[in-house]
Amino acid sequence: MSFEINDEEIEAAGKDVKAITKIARKLHNASKELDRLGVYVFGGSGQGTIRFNDGKGGPLVLAHIGHHFDGGDGACNTYRGDGLLRGE
Repeated sequence: MSFEINDEEIEAAGKDVKAITKIARKLHNASKELDRLGVYVFGGSGQGTIRFNDGKGGPLVLAHIGHHFDGGDGACNTYRGDGLLRGE
């Protein structure tokens, strides 16, 4: 997926566009590095983990990265009438 910033949604949330862009770019670059290593970030139960599927049951949990990582299927759309992109 390409790197994309949604200025209108950031402004609607009352957040600083430059600050969110800076963090989003760091996460984007980190996700590319993780992909090159064959691992991924999993968000569930509010706890982020870095995982690797070795094919021997459940994925190995390589690291806990804490704080707030939401799980879910990642669906988003603009169907709520205000024209803003909103998640599930």
